[in-house]
Amino acid sequence: MNRLKNILKRNSVLVIFVIFFFIVLLEHQFMGLYHDDYGYASLSYAYNLDGVSGHDVSILQTLNFLKGHYNVWGGRVLYFFFEICLLKNGIWIFRLVQSLVITLIFYFIYKIVKRLSKGNISDWLIAICTVMCYGFFEIMLVRTGIFWATASILYVFPILPFLIYIYIYQESKNSEFKNKFIKTLFYIFCAMLMFMSTFSQEQISVAALGYILILTIYNIVRNKKLNKLDIVMCIVAIIGFCILMLAPGNAIRQQHPTSIEFYSKPILERIIAGIENLVLGNFSMYTKIFNILFYICVWYASYKVVKDNKGITFVSKLSLLSTSVIIFITSIQSVGYFEWVYDLATFKIYKLAVMLMFVLQLVLMFYSVIIYLYEKKQYKVINILISAVFSIACMIIAPYFALRSSIAFEALCFIFMLYILQEVYDDLKYKKTLVYILIPIFLISMFNIFTITKGYYSNSKINEQNNETLIVVSNKIKKGEDIKVITLKKLKNILYSGDQPYTEGNDYITIYMKEYYDLPKDIEIIYE
Repeated sequence: MNRLKNILKRNSVLVIFVIFFFIVLLEHQFMGLYHDDYGYASLSYAYNLDGVSGHDVSILQTLNFLKGHYNVWGGRVLYFFFEICLLKNGIWIFRLVQSLVITLIFYFIYKIVKRLSKGNISDWLIAICTVMCYGFFEIMLVRTGIFWATASILYVFPILPFLIYIYIYQESKNSEFKNKFIKTLFYIFCAMLMFMSTFSQEQISVAALGYILILTIYNIVRNKKLNKLDIVMCIVAIIGFCILMLAPGNAIRQQHPTSIEFYSKPILERIIAGIENLVLGNFSMYTKIFNILFYICVWYASYKVVKDNKGITFVSKLSLLSTSVIIFITSIQSVGYFEWVYDLATFKIYKLAVMLMFVLQLVLMFYSVIIYLYEKKQYKVINILISAVFSIACMIIAPYFALRSSIAFEALCFIFMLYILQEVYDDLKYKKTLVYILIPIFLISMFNIFTITKGYYSNSKINEQNNETLIVVSNKIKKGEDIKVITLKKLKNILYSGDQPYTEGNDYITIYMKEYYDLPKDIEIIYE
């Protein structure tokens, strides 16, 4: 028994992440297929490949589909390739792989934060606080960005290679490789990680490209010379970015009615609308847990800047005051500060003035944070935070702001927030005080995870029954039975699911379902 305790103590961090993996895996057992998941798995979304039956597709068929998709719909084909391969044998493999990806994302967040640690705070405590951050993703973000396979493959999966790159690249240049061949392989691996980051999805691509460009400039300024490896990484990043952004399908996709209306407006009007979508979308009532904790971390940085008389005194004090107001109103209003104040403005000119005030407040927040981190010489955290800002700032030129667009921003900001946690720990006279502060936050995180898991569990039995019904009917039709109507059941709680064919405006999902289950196009599917 004592030996077991010693092993667990020495490997406490590993134990924490193993437990976390099984929690995430359990939660994912109730994740289903939704919306365009059926279309991508059956190679029928946006570009319908002929000769495909159901979702048992070959690699060659997948590549031909992605080629057509690249030309008519968009450049996000690398991760769609992964999705199609994972869904080939049903969703269970996707559930397993995504659980592992999420665990590794938070593991590398921990590793990055641990490297920033002064060693005063226990590794196990950093690990617990890191996995606790997963519980800050609230239901609407989970629903539209994590438990929706086609969204998560784009908005979650690419975060992993980016974080691994952040963790291993800069420090590896300072390490000595005894074997030149191993060194070459290692840097090829780094280049692959960067390519997988930029040839992914627009927000993460911009974040990763911004990160390596800023890092390269920083190294030039610090070392007074160009680093060839940095330049190679920049080139790789730009290549990945260009392949993604220059896809012919991107231009065609902009012909969608919503996009045409948006891009037909004057550029200034588009920017104003983009800023409005970004601020109200990213800092919304659906991301409130993250918002409050993020604002508190910003407040702490602002307070330290004012206390230590750093930066421009007036600006620093204004930032502290502004952040205090934001925290207070967000805490007492269900919709949060930005939405509440924006709704108070009744005329268009007032709304414009309020939006300009919001931009100023956000600039003040990040001003104090950058000054604080600069004084601490935490240049890597600054770069990561700027990358997080890039990941959402690029949405200013988008026609709308989908809530899943906040995932990369939050994941990267967790590094900043966990760094601040360590600084707070160092400032505390009585270190155990931090535990009392963290207990309610931990309970909120766990309760949020439990509630989401319970919600998806309530629908899982019906999802399984509907899936079984569709498989049985498909097999019967292939054997020659004449079936005209399939009756399925409606879910108990649609909040804990993706869009359903029986909800208004989503009947087109039935088309993809028929492709996925290899059903006749004229068969009727009804829900009761």
